[in-house]
Amino acid sequence: MDQNLITGGEGTYPNVTQSETQSWTEGNTVVAAYNDSRDVNASPICIGGGSYSLDGGASWTNNHPFCPGHGDNFGDPGIVYDAAHAKWIAVFIASGCGGGGLGIWVSSNGTTWTAPSCAHNGSSDDRESMWVDNTPSSPHYGRAYVSWNNFALGNQPIQVVYSDNGGTTWTAATTVYSAAFIRNVQITTGPDGRVFIAGMNEGGGGLTGPRTNMMFYSDNGTTWTTVTMGGTFLGPGTSTCGYFAAMFPSYWRHMGWGDVGGGPSGIIHYAYAQHGAGSDPGDIYYTRSTNNGVTWSSPIRIDGDGGTRAQWQPSLSVSPDGHVMISWYDARNTTGSSYERWARISSDNGQTWDNADVISDVASPLPGQPDPAIQPCYAGDYDRGYGNDAWFNTTWVDGRVSINGQPQQDVFYDKVNVGPPPPPAPQLVHDQTTLYDANGNGYIDPGETFQLDERVRNAGNADATGVSGVLSSTTSGITITQPNAGHPDMPPGATGTNDSQFAGEVADSLGCGGTVDFHLVLTTDQGPFNVNFTEPMTPCDYIITTQTGQPLIPGSTDIGNHCDDCTTTVALPFPILLYGQYCTSVDVSSNGNLQCGSSSPQYFNECLPSGEFAQAVAAYWDDLYTINTGYGVYSAVTGSPPNREFVLEWRAQYYPGTGNANFEVI
Repeated sequence: MDQNLITGGEGTYPNVTQSETQSWTEGNTVVAAYNDSRDVNASPICIGGGSYSLDGGASWTNNHPFCPGHGDNFGDPGIVYDAAHAKWIAVFIASGCGGGGLGIWVSSNGTTWTAPSCAHNGSSDDRESMWVDNTPSSPHYGRAYVSWNNFALGNQPIQVVYSDNGGTTWTAATTVYSAAFIRNVQITTGPDGRVFIAGMNEGGGGLTGPRTNMMFYSDNGTTWTTVTMGGTFLGPGTSTCGYFAAMFPSYWRHMGWGDVGGGPSGIIHYAYAQHGAGSDPGDIYYTRSTNNGVTWSSPIRIDGDGGTRAQWQPSLSVSPDGHVMISWYDARNTTGSSYERWARISSDNGQTWDNADVISDVASPLPGQPDPAIQPCYAGDYDRGYGNDAWFNTTWVDGRVSINGQPQQDVFYDKVNVGPPPPPAPQLVHDQTTLYDANGNGYIDPGETFQLDERVRNAGNADATGVSGVLSSTTSGITITQPNAGHPDMPPGATGTNDSQFAGEVADSLGCGGTVDFHLVLTTDQGPFNVNFTEPMTPCDYIITTQTGQPLIPGSTDIGNHCDDCTTTVALPFPILLYGQYCTSVDVSSNGNLQCGSSSPQYFNECLPSGEFAQAVAAYWDDLYTINTGYGVYSAVTGSPPNREFVLEWRAQYYPGTGNANFEVI
């Protein structure tokens, strides 16, 4: 049942804006931190709000505990429970920490708080995120992290600090990334102690700048590796608010920022929003890493909506037993600017997903933001939840409560109960591919043979036994000549490589610059698994450029090529050097190419180099037709020695005599 966390009355209108949330659970105590403008005009300023529940979220007290201790509280909440030190820890931007740094509040019970330290003294810290490592087996059990963008430095770098003593003291700041501006999105940890920071390259802002999701990971919090997650995409939205994209006309800034969570067995999860097709303002996408953040799956749309109404601003939580919940704002069942809170749950660490369903009890009208002291385009930049093995917390901004006859921003809460996890089972995923190609250049080239080993990892929580694999490829031009191999038994967390090499051969027609897709079906005593992986084709060593408005030099001499699939030998007026071979004549094909040292009339084309030709220029290799009146191949010589040009002009049709293809080689 939905719970309004703004109990006991609002501030004085128009200082009634509450949004941008994070909540956490320890036992039956649930604490939510959020921005609250009720004391925006107080001295000191306080935009840090908080509420707690002692009965698992059934009832709430709005105690507004984060005002004293660090001067002005400018908001941007984060909150965690540090199990190792039995401490609640919260962070907000505060003037008492360098003018605009990161103030820390701690509590032993979630209800009364003190302000022992600053996580960072800075003048322009922004968009901070907090998480804590609560896995007892982790080498960093009890380590609390805060990451943020430091706008006082060039390129506004992502920085991070951590505390190993319940928030009492903090390390000096470590710069995670400073080469360009990357928005700090959210931070989390995996069960083995690895820490992850999700970031976004916002492409210069607005609606048109292409976005890129990025992930930074570290085993110790000081040395970081950068991973780009997939290709570029367009952010969600219908309008802009200055730099930011917005979900509604000049309102609710949102750039597609997502949320990250770490699950069992090194499975890391990320959800974000991007623009939908056509008029669809936003959809929710999901990607996962099965190797602790090193590589990421192709994103899939996760919201389950087939229409063009908006979904945006997702939150993602992972429970210790591997349940995953993604929740978001969703307009599919509403009209106008109203919305609901929706979610989708996986009970097997992101392998499969239940159907998406609505969480909120009623639809919310779009809440206004009436407070002149708060950014007018603002409705909260994030909502973070928390999941244990019994339920997930979710908080969101809701407009169902009106003040002065107008919907306004309140924080609402609900919890989603989850059942027990599925019984222990293995999960076999890609770990590493080793390619043995014929020429040893590390690429799959046209015309060569290859062998490969595929190392897989058991990311599940039970042994995989009796493992055998069958390899296939959906890439045209790839034939698997040895598809069968065995793999060793693998306990949880172990890897295993095929006991005999897979093998294949490559057609001459294989392209360049792409990837070859492989599909390995693994059969085990516990059931089948599908493992997909890719290997690179050879890079292209040519480029294609186009121009318009370039006139053809007309050929004046008919060389006699009037046929379907034939070649005509033409003596050259001067020798040419073609791919290291001097040519005094060429064989001109009706199918759009000229050859030196070969005379193939082949009409269906393939990627170059081709075994059909010796030295060749494939100007427009296709199934062409030069039989009909007015069609053929025509030559001309222009200029004077030593600056002559020889022209061969095709005036062709497409087989069997339709359309026109007019082109030339000079």
